[in-house]
Amino acid sequence: MSKLLKIVVALFLLCVIPLFSVQVAATSKKQVVLILADYLSLNDLTISEAEFLQALVNQSLFGLMNVNSASARTSPGTHATISAGRPAYGGNSLVVAAKATEIINNEAAGLTYRRYTDNSLKNSEVCILNWPQIIEVNNINSRTKIPVGLIGESLKSVGLKAAVIGNSDLPERVNRPAALITADFNGITPHGLVGNELLSLSEGFLPWITNYEKLIEATLSALKHADFLVVDTGDLSRLEDYSRKGLEKVVAKERKAIIKNIDDYLNRLFNEIDFTHTLLILTSSIPPSSKLVEKNYLVPIVFATEYSKPGLIYSNTTRREGLITSADLTTTILDYLNANVSIANSKSIGQSISGPVQKTDNNLDHILRLNHGLSFIYQIRPLFIKPYIILQIITIIFSVSLFFIFKKIIPLFLNWLSFIITVPLALLIMGAFRIENYLLYALLALALGLAILIFSKIVSRLTQYEPFVILGLITSFLIVIDLFLGSGLMKHSVLGYDPIIGARFYGIGNEYMGVLIGSSFLGVGSLIKRESKRPFLLIGILYFIFIIWLIFSPDYGANFGGTVAAVSAFLFWVGRWIKDLFKNPKIIIFTLFLLILLMCFGNLFFSSKQSHIEKAFALLLQKGNREFYEIVVRKIEMNIKLILYTNWSKVFLLALLSMSILFFKPRGFIQYLYQKHRSLYESFTTVLVGSVAALLFNDSGIVAASTAMIYAVYPLLSLALKQKYLIK
Repeated sequence: MSKLLKIVVALFLLCVIPLFSVQVAATSKKQVVLILADYLSLNDLTISEAEFLQALVNQSLFGLMNVNSASARTSPGTHATISAGRPAYGGNSLVVAAKATEIINNEAAGLTYRRYTDNSLKNSEVCILNWPQIIEVNNINSRTKIPVGLIGESLKSVGLKAAVIGNSDLPERVNRPAALITADFNGITPHGLVGNELLSLSEGFLPWITNYEKLIEATLSALKHADFLVVDTGDLSRLEDYSRKGLEKVVAKERKAIIKNIDDYLNRLFNEIDFTHTLLILTSSIPPSSKLVEKNYLVPIVFATEYSKPGLIYSNTTRREGLITSADLTTTILDYLNANVSIANSKSIGQSISGPVQKTDNNLDHILRLNHGLSFIYQIRPLFIKPYIILQIITIIFSVSLFFIFKKIIPLFLNWLSFIITVPLALLIMGAFRIENYLLYALLALALGLAILIFSKIVSRLTQYEPFVILGLITSFLIVIDLFLGSGLMKHSVLGYDPIIGARFYGIGNEYMGVLIGSSFLGVGSLIKRESKRPFLLIGILYFIFIIWLIFSPDYGANFGGTVAAVSAFLFWVGRWIKDLFKNPKIIIFTLFLLILLMCFGNLFFSSKQSHIEKAFALLLQKGNREFYEIVVRKIEMNIKLILYTNWSKVFLLALLSMSILFFKPRGFIQYLYQKHRSLYESFTTVLVGSVAALLFNDSGIVAASTAMIYAVYPLLSLALKQKYLIK
């Protein structure tokens, strides 16, 4: 038995270890120039002052970048995240960086830095004076080391040099966050020019503005010795800080002037750079405050090289055309410079961008539409999900009361219980519509739900199956089809995962993972057993195995916790019909062996992409038990946090409570269900097992557990009310 178990484990590891792609090393010296225009928005690229920018966008790789950091969206946090190649903290609102010889607070920065860190500087080097505080806040808030300074340290390890130019200073404060991106693990950048020598006094709205003549000279000079150069244009950041001090029309006029200056600077730089071996990147690390208010958190990003073709960027991290993450930017920079090496067991968690995956007639127009669509779904998500949760809570409480009062409304209420079950399906179908009007979206979703309910009632009368069984079948089949075709509906559903939040970008999220498990065992599970024929049982087993593979596969579901939950539910369901399954442990191990063998086969022959599951197992193999401990603790903490703060936990607990009540009231109901509706009884208990497994094995398992319970608690309540009052 122990040998068989070892074989099972070995096969599982074979499934999840990624087939890493090989990067071909370049033979010529390469350079990366990262131009930062913090607080730049997509709308800024549409004005007449951005003439060259518009041409650049449409002739290059273009898209949106998710700039989530470990803390609030602040400039230091987003820069630290790019620096570390993973979510990081940036400390307070300022980054005090300076060249060693610059005087800061009446003292040379190099001397101050040495007193703070006991490290000496060369005169050409740029240091971050509040580096100890930045490192401390990352250490305090994370059990594992967040490698702020990874880019600079990686470049240093392979003999390459970084440089930083520009600042976001104002007369009353020093702020130079770009130095975070180029700094090494000591907070030092080999070369830079970040002082006030690049600024000019202004007679306009801002007291200081960037002197773009000096900036272009400094940029070209730095490119003579730097392999990686970061340029902070600065003015939009200054405008963001001063925007509340001026009239709206004055601020708008200043913004146009700044965009024009950046446009001219890039035009000149573009003509001076040899793009044969140079990658030019233009981006913002943070959206303007007006976009934050609108919950429009994505920023534009442009990649330009001699060999890049116009189109939309793509990353395997997001698997979405036109969307990448900050960590992908980090990895792309290091990969381009052949410097993506493991430093102190740390590497960027992102993946290099590629493209174009889709050619468009106008990149800017396409990304504007994409951004509007993503922002709209993000904004309306709580307007749908919160009411749905509240309605479920009210429904469960009211259902229990119907065993004692309001008996006359039960026939009508049974339709309401079925309607609650239609909502996930209706919201999934809504993913096919590109509507950006809340009222119209809500009315269409309501109409879809009612149409699905009516259809299920009609089919129920024709087939004698309960309406909720029909709903389970339709929901399961549609999710499986959508998942197999690339999750196009889920990606645009308000019940799906959100690329702006960034917890998941592809596969099947926990919301629809719970829906898939619940609807499958309610619909398919009860239907198969009701027919009581061996071929139907075999079809059911094959269907559930296919679902398990879909949830697990890196190309489709890429949800490991969901896989464990689905396997748990499947084994329980099969075990209830194959009586000897749980009596002999060898049979269980053999069944697991068969499941893993099938998943391995599918993964090896039908998978072309590396998922976060594979990366996690690669880290486990690299770092061992400590990484396993970190993953487990992180998932437990996330689950506890969600259980305490999300309303989904109330739905789950009320569902459990109501199901417990049904064991006692109505009297004899569970026995009646077991004797008269055995297939439904087994489906409900299987959904309960899958729901608990989803709760235990997912970092946001309470969400999956709650959505799975939709397909147990409401059908149960419906049957209980029917049985008590003898409603046919």
